[in-house]
Amino acid sequence: MKVGRFQMPEPIIKIENVDYYYQGRVKALENIRLNIYKNEIVRLVGQNGSRKFTFGKAESGFEYTLMPLR
Repeated sequence: MKVGRFQMPEPIIKIENVDYYYQGRVKALENIRLNIYKNEIVRLVGQNGSRKFTFGKAESGFEYTLMPLR
C-alpha cells in the first residue's frame, strides 16, 4: 500500500472481519480487524471483561472447558 510517497509494507499477520459468539448465540466480538507488521510489538490491554482472551481464543482456534478441581 502506498501512503503519500512512502510504500507501506504488507502486514505479516492480517486479521479481518472477526465475529465471535458464545455458544453460537451471544455476540462477544464484532468486525475485529488487526494488522501486525514485521518488527512490531503488539500488546492487548484492557479492563477485566473486555474480551482480550476471547479475541486470542477466536484467532487461535483454542477452546477450553471449565472443569471442577478435585
